[in-house]
Amino acid sequence: MITKEKVQEVKDKMADISSTVVSSQTVSAHPAESSEQVEDADVIVPVSLPDSESVDVTENPPIDGEFTDKMLKDIDVHDFCFILETMYNYTADHREEAKRKEREESRRKQEEAGIDVITPENALVKCTGFMNDILTGYNLYKKHESAIDKQQTKSKEIADTQNETVKRLETVIGRIEDVQGVKAPKRPPFPSWACLAYLFWHWPMYGFAFLWQSKYFRRFCFLTAFFVMVLEVCMIVLLSYDNKDLHHDRAKYVTVRNWSLVEGDTATINKFDYVDFIYSDVKYRKDDIDALQETIRKKYDIMMEKKQKQQNQKRRK
Repeated sequence: MITKEKVQEVKDKMADISSTVVSSQTVSAHPAESSEQVEDADVIVPVSLPDSESVDVTENPPIDGEFTDKMLKDIDVHDFCFILETMYNYTADHREEAKRKEREESRRKQEEAGIDVITPENALVKCTGFMNDILTGYNLYKKHESAIDKQQTKSKEIADTQNETVKRLETVIGRIEDVQGVKAPKRPPFPSWACLAYLFWHWPMYGFAFLWQSKYFRRFCFLTAFFVMVLEVCMIVLLSYDNKDLHHDRAKYVTVRNWSLVEGDTATINKFDYVDFIYSDVKYRKDDIDALQETIRKKYDIMMEKKQKQQNQKRRK
């Protein structure tokens, strides 16, 4: 820990070092003078106070001197720590001063450019204004909140009064009915079909009538109807053509069957009957249909192979 005694001791040592350096400079500059006059010379060592403003280093010229072994032996670890701490504080003061000057220069440029500069003073003023606005808004909210509560309370009181009035009127009407024997007309019940018609007919037709006022919507409806009509015509033509092909195939099927029947080809008739049987219920006879198709395909392949071999033999001959 650095105490006042150590600081004073280091200051004395620094004064001795400065006097030694000055004496060496004096001896080198005036060799004719005696060493006793140099040792008795008064030397003033400038000491910077902590509260004083920082002084520019370039104003005082540096002292050139040579340190002797005796001077190095007299400086201990505490002296080195004190010197390093002093240099660090001096450098930190210079950094703070440079930052302060940079902030002032930046603030001055922003003020010259017309930019709103945030300083502690105007920041405090702005914060005060914000707090006042928040307080005003909060008071207004509380005021409206109380007004809403009052209105709700008043509305509830009016509703309670109306309910009480309705009960009294019903009581009076009941007494009149009992005395005179006349019943008050009752409202007819609202039918359920009217609600459905209102939702699914009146509302859609109202929307359609509203959109029908636009000429673009009318053109769109006409184009849609025209394309639907064209599509229907195309479907009718396609179905007619397909139906014609089906009738043509059925006519050929009936012709082949009748021909086989007339010729007495029992095997062909049996095949026709079997095909009619399995195709009468396609859902449950799907396996039989697939098996028949596979058999026909295999026999067709065998037939085509035999035909190809016969053609090859004819070509070789």
